[in-house]
Amino acid sequence: MLFRANFRCIALVLILIALPSLSQTKAPKLSLEDFISQSVSEAESLKLPTIGEWSVHHPGETVDAPDVKDRDYDQQNTRAVHNRELQGRWCLRSTANILLDGGIRVRRTALFYPPLVEKIWDKPWPLLPTESGDTLRQHGCKLVEILYEFDGLADAQNFAETIAKLMLGKFSEESHNSKVDSDNDYWRPASFLTSHGDYNLFTHDPAVTAPKGFHTDNRPAVLLKWDVYSEEYGQPSKKTINPEAGQPWLALRAAMLARLPEAPTLAMLSFLSPQVGDQFEQPPFYCNIQLVPVLREWMGLTAKSAPEQHAAALLLANEVLGRLSECVEFGDNDDYVRTEAEDEGDSDDTLRKHLNDLGIDTWKSARPGPEQYAGNLLAKITKLAPAGAVNELYRMAILDDRCQWSQITELDCTSIIKEGESFLSSFPEDEWTPSVHLILAEAYSITAADTGGYSPIPDPEKAALEKKAEAQYRAWYAKSKNQRDRALVWEEIWALDAGMGPWLNLPWVYQQ
Repeated sequence: MLFRANFRCIALVLILIALPSLSQTKAPKLSLEDFISQSVSEAESLKLPTIGEWSVHHPGETVDAPDVKDRDYDQQNTRAVHNRELQGRWCLRSTANILLDGGIRVRRTALFYPPLVEKIWDKPWPLLPTESGDTLRQHGCKLVEILYEFDGLADAQNFAETIAKLMLGKFSEESHNSKVDSDNDYWRPASFLTSHGDYNLFTHDPAVTAPKGFHTDNRPAVLLKWDVYSEEYGQPSKKTINPEAGQPWLALRAAMLARLPEAPTLAMLSFLSPQVGDQFEQPPFYCNIQLVPVLREWMGLTAKSAPEQHAAALLLANEVLGRLSECVEFGDNDDYVRTEAEDEGDSDDTLRKHLNDLGIDTWKSARPGPEQYAGNLLAKITKLAPAGAVNELYRMAILDDRCQWSQITELDCTSIIKEGESFLSSFPEDEWTPSVHLILAEAYSITAADTGGYSPIPDPEKAALEKKAEAQYRAWYAKSKNQRDRALVWEEIWALDAGMGPWLNLPWVYQQ
């Protein structure tokens, strides 16, 4: 829960975790009570300061840019929750080590985040940045989160309870309400509703086995987290962009250029028409008794067409065959029981033979899953239509496959980058151009991310790839009228200019 007032609220989280010891700095030894009181008062008075405004009141702190994120992973004892908190899309962090009375050590980490434009529907769109790198981060990032890590504790459980009592001094009796989330065996949180916001207390039972992949030591520690809610600064969405959004319907364009009779054309397009509901909420899709007869008639008509029409008709067939993996015959779903009439002559071997007779090849991965269309019709299109409108559609169909992360194939965006750059130089600007820019931006970003992630000094190749990605994003932003991805692309351009690296359409590990 978030407390909202003037688009901001405070969320305080206490998490019991095991942390390595913190280095001490020369600072006044405050009592724990005074430190909590001062910290809470400061949090309540903050107005989204920049790093410069923060530094005026907190001189001498260590300031890091995003290229040192991996530093947290290099320590001998991985701090599971702490690392998770520091893996966000922040653009600067300011760290101080503080010694309190009783030998209690605190590491305070202030996290500054880039601007957001995802929720500014009632405001004008801001201009894209003209600054870059550290200058942009210094002026454009605002404080959104502070982490207080307490170490040097004899008993973390009692310490957490002590802090909770100090925080409870801020609670109003009428609104006090605590609850425990029993569904989480490893981290057991309790939440308290207060007049100043929501505070969450998390405690860790050392007897509970840590989740797989988390390595912690047994030294007690507590983490106190403060968040300010803002619609203008913070963690960006993890949504993915879709380069096909806003572009014309390629299948319909191919059907128009094929200029074949209306009835078989509509029958082909019906396989691609929008459907209501999830795939598994719709009737079973039988290729032998539904798709093959339509394809057989269509392929017969295409063979009698002029080369340009023939190529367009094959392109539509190529689009329809993209649904081949949904066929019941090739599926692995045992939940649906077919009737005897449906089963008759309806095997995957029969379907494969029917398709092969029509010149359509299929393939099946070594991994479990349905048979796939091999895409062999595309090779015939470029011979029939080496230039012109159909050739443009053919090349757009190749680009729409895009360069995307895959768990089963090796990542290589070279061919998509080459095809996209060639497309832009071969055809004048038209309604397909924005999609190509976005496809290229994605391919360059993925390639840049795959060169090894963040590094203190980006190598020239990685920097050049990110610059190309940023240029393609800007080109899309200038040319596209599609509102679906506009906010995300604006934020990506800003982040690339700020030296934060790519973010959109990357795997979860890169979006942390």
